[in-house]
Amino acid sequence: MKGETEMDLGLRGKTAIITGGARGIGAGISEVLAQEGANLVINYHSAPEECEAFAKSLGERYEVQTIAIQADIRYQEEIDKVFKQAIERFGGVDLLVNNAGVMGKTPVEKMPKTEWDRFMDTNLTALFLTSQTFIRHCLKENKGGRCVNVLSKAAVSTNSTGNVHYMASKGGGLMLTKGLANEMTRHGIYFNAILPGYVISHGTDYDKGTEEAERKRLMIPTQKYGTPIEMGYVAAFLLSDKASQMAGSIVDCTGGLLL
Repeated sequence: MKGETEMDLGLRGKTAIITGGARGIGAGISEVLAQEGANLVINYHSAPEECEAFAKSLGERYEVQTIAIQADIRYQEEIDKVFKQAIERFGGVDLLVNNAGVMGKTPVEKMPKTEWDRFMDTNLTALFLTSQTFIRHCLKENKGGRCVNVLSKAAVSTNSTGNVHYMASKGGGLMLTKGLANEMTRHGIYFNAILPGYVISHGTDYDKGTEEAERKRLMIPTQKYGTPIEMGYVAAFLLSDKASQMAGSIVDCTGGLLL
């Protein structure tokens, strides 16, 4: 299947780390990068058999090299483990996709601090730590690199309640992306982000035909839910040299929800 639906973005032979890369949007990004010929380091936190099988299937289907690494990226030592194995296997890391995150709803008046901390640790602090580790690797090797942060429409807008922790963490990720781009683009290390909207993926019920799902679909100007593969196409472009004039860009992938 080598070259299947390839966009020819110049990613063949590059090595990408994708956090949360075996499910949902992360899986879509992993698949598109495999289509483009990149070596994949797929990080996951749970469901090892499923994630290991997914990584293996991409390697076989697209004739690329893949490894799956279980790690809790809230902790620096776990991030170091991912990068160490990636460097040992492939000689270095060229691309980073910060996709891992948590979602959930709790009314603000009932939200325990432990839940707030979990969202900040996973959605924001881990974003900083993985990015910092990537930056240090690129600077040490005297080379450039590209990173895409997967955020959410909730970084800039909300139409629901019970998710102030999610909005705050994603909004922080937006400004972190811009700040990192401001400091690092001059070194050839590019940071950009995408804002998915309603995407049919692991854990969503958007494709179940329920009244609520139909109501949300009709809110979208394109009149269709997004897919992980569609998010992958945008992320892959941002990870390529063809996006050479995009630094600190926050790309709306909501189908028009933010218009």
